[in-house]
Amino acid sequence: MPRFWGAPYGSGLAVLGLIAPYFWRSFPLNGQEMLGVAMGAGCLTYAALSLATCREPFNMARLLHRGAYVRAEDVVKSRRLGRAPIAYWKRILLGFDEHFTRGDQLISAGFFGWSMFFFAAFVVITLLNLVHPWPDRLWWDWGLVGIYLALILTPLTTIWFTWGALRDLRRFFTTLRVRRVDERDDGRVINHRNADEAPADVPASCGSGPRI
Repeated sequence: MPRFWGAPYGSGLAVLGLIAPYFWRSFPLNGQEMLGVAMGAGCLTYAALSLATCREPFNMARLLHRGAYVRAEDVVKSRRLGRAPIAYWKRILLGFDEHFTRGDQLISAGFFGWSMFFFAAFVVITLLNLVHPWPDRLWWDWGLVGIYLALILTPLTTIWFTWGALRDLRRFFTTLRVRRVDERDDGRVINHRNADEAPADVPASCGSGPRI
């Protein structure tokens, strides 16, 4: 599998970037630059070996149970039955689909607005400083804005995430009590098929790992 070759190259270069400066004082790359080299090397190795070893197109739809291969138990019913369809701009800009409840939309839009606020602040502050650089005092005041926001929002999000995690954990164990599990479904791929899709008389130990 090409992905198993791409990972050692990338991780090996990353480790080299950590230890090289201790033995080579004039090492030309800093940590961030070495990180970029490691990521690029891993991606290029994966792509090159994939192209070199590919013999036929792989049916990802079958592996991931999509399209014609979808499983009935994986189909999620729409939460918007009987309600107006989601506006096109919300689908494109915010990624909403028919599975989003009003609460989901509010949370997603809130995170999007939060990110866009700081991005807009970055653009405006950058332009202002190109025209007239801010004094140190103004930078300090802007830094306090982030601190005050964190002090206000951190307790709220902690309570919110804790409640959500406990609620979902309860749902998780409830599902485990009633869900039927195929012991062969261990993540391996054998002969272009998931292990649990093999004939019933084929033992789960057959094959040699996640080969596709």
